[in-house]
Amino acid sequence: MFTGLIETVGNIKSIRQSGSGPNAKRTITVEAPSFSAELALGDSIAIAGACLTAVSFTKRTFTVEALGDTLVKTTLGTLRAGTAVNLERALKAGDRLDGHLVQGHVNGMAQVLLWEQGAHHRFLHVRLPAALAASVIPEGSIAIDGISLTIAGISGVNGADIRLSIIPHTYAKTTLRNLRPGSIVNIETDALSRQSVQSTANRRPALTLEKLAAWGYA
Repeated sequence: MFTGLIETVGNIKSIRQSGSGPNAKRTITVEAPSFSAELALGDSIAIAGACLTAVSFTKRTFTVEALGDTLVKTTLGTLRAGTAVNLERALKAGDRLDGHLVQGHVNGMAQVLLWEQGAHHRFLHVRLPAALAASVIPEGSIAIDGISLTIAGISGVNGADIRLSIIPHTYAKTTLRNLRPGSIVNIETDALSRQSVQSTANRRPALTLEKLAAWGYA
């Protein structure tokens, strides 16, 4: 589990690809000196919001492996050397939870629409796939490339367009500053919102007098 509060931004140093399709594997080495020095083998790390496992590390770098399904569902399949990525280590029991509970299980990808400049901060507009739009609510939480953000507004067809309020600190300390219209980002919707939507969808329709009459109980 993670909080969506980014610890640092690292840079992809190298990528080795093997196989293709379901058998594809990418071995990704990330340069992050202040971050790598505190890692241990097997640690869980959220890279751009996707939970991966450290398989080796040095004082300046660490290496993870991403497999077929992860490469399809996330932007990890299109990363290139030199790309900046958000990094967060797993939450420790007893730590203060300042963001929201993030699993590191990316639900899908979305497209950046535009930036809107506010009086004291920025708004980021993102278009979600229909399957993800059904799981978001106004003032709810969402993780964009691993960053815990609050949904300031929902609009568009089927509520697919969301507006996110970005404070200057978050903009400066994460990869958000690199996003442009058309950029593709990883999305993880809030687990509590997903459960609520699923529960409502599975709820049986209410019993009414009209239904009783149709069944012959009039």
